[in-house]
Amino acid sequence: MAKRWAKIQRALMPGQRIVSLVASGGTGKTQTVSKFVQDSSSRFSNIWFFDATSKETLTLDFKELAKAAGLGNQIKDVCNFLARTHQNWMCIFGSADDEQLYLKDYLPICAHGNIIITSRLVRTSEMDSPGCHIGFFDLNKDDAIELLLRHAHEGGHDETQNVASEIVEALGCQALAVSTAGAYIHTNATCTLGNYLARFNNKRRDTLNYRLRTLDNYQRTMFSAFQLSFEKLSLPSQGLILLKVDDLILLCHLYRRSTTVAENSLLFQ
Repeated sequence: MAKRWAKIQRALMPGQRIVSLVASGGTGKTQTVSKFVQDSSSRFSNIWFFDATSKETLTLDFKELAKAAGLGNQIKDVCNFLARTHQNWMCIFGSADDEQLYLKDYLPICAHGNIIITSRLVRTSEMDSPGCHIGFFDLNKDDAIELLLRHAHEGGHDETQNVASEIVEALGCQALAVSTAGAYIHTNATCTLGNYLARFNNKRRDTLNYRLRTLDNYQRTMFSAFQLSFEKLSLPSQGLILLKVDDLILLCHLYRRSTTVAENSLLFQ
């Protein structure tokens, strides 16, 4: 995360800069932006957060800024306000994942200011200013191993590193799946780094053999990692989450969606 934060800082030099952080959910986009804001807020005259989940949420946030600044209630009024505010402001557009949202309509046309966009859409990076692209994909292997061992409360000796390497490869270095696996290993007395992969693979085969073939690789990985932890709950606790197998299938989709909700709650609170 420190390297990514440093890249943002280097990219947002004087003059308008647009930087996008593009990656799947649960990869730390919001945390990185939050860290940057926390450590660098003094650099900016104003910092505005916009919920770009949909056209409706983004328009609502623009109208709130317009009202606070005594402007008209049109999108262009806010864009014009930012364009004529010759200060080092920053706008953060969070969770711009809607393919139907034309984000450029919400960006001021000027030669000043700073803009950060978090998104799952690869095409979002096309809006980056020259030289401002930040590679922000799922965890690299070393970071994934570190995350797994930290959540599993395991040491980092060579043998452990080798086993952890196999696990994170199976999990596709997905941050959410890796942290879930680590927590499962730590809280399950019968599970170790050495036997987790066998359990995961068995559960993954069950997932593939069941009626989940329409799920993509990310969803199957997350479902399998989650189900191992779910099965360790007491029956009453399981009942509080979901009672039917059909609902468990839906949970895989909801679990993926929840990463976006979590990002919004952190970024726009």
